[in-house]
Amino acid sequence: MADAAAHPSSPSTVRSEDSVQELTRLAGTFQKQSHGLWTRWSKRHFLLQGGVLFWSNRELTGDTVELRDSAKVSFIDLSQTSVEVRGYGVAGLVIVKPSSRSSWHTGDRHGCVGTRRSIFFDVGT
Repeated sequence: MADAAAHPSSPSTVRSEDSVQELTRLAGTFQKQSHGLWTRWSKRHFLLQGGVLFWSNRELTGDTVELRDSAKVSFIDLSQTSVEVRGYGVAGLVIVKPSSRSSWHTGDRHGCVGTRRSIFFDVGT
């Protein structure tokens, strides 16, 4: 069997309004890597709803508007930034980054807003 970390799946791109509307509601938990001098992995609850990926260290409840208004909830609005998603199956690692010549939309709420930095999630835990 091939090593998944050495051969990532091809990236998926999400952008158009039609693509965003096709995304289903999905919820669960994952580990998210922090940014900065001392990186660490922290458990986060996530919710994919209405084309927006929300995450928080607390359980996520409420509709899209309530979640966007909560200062304790980070999110990526997938209708605002074209993204590439790479999954490394065996490791359970998912990397989300803006597509070429894009940066994270300033209307999002997370530590990479306005940059091209990748966001790392460990969904295998």
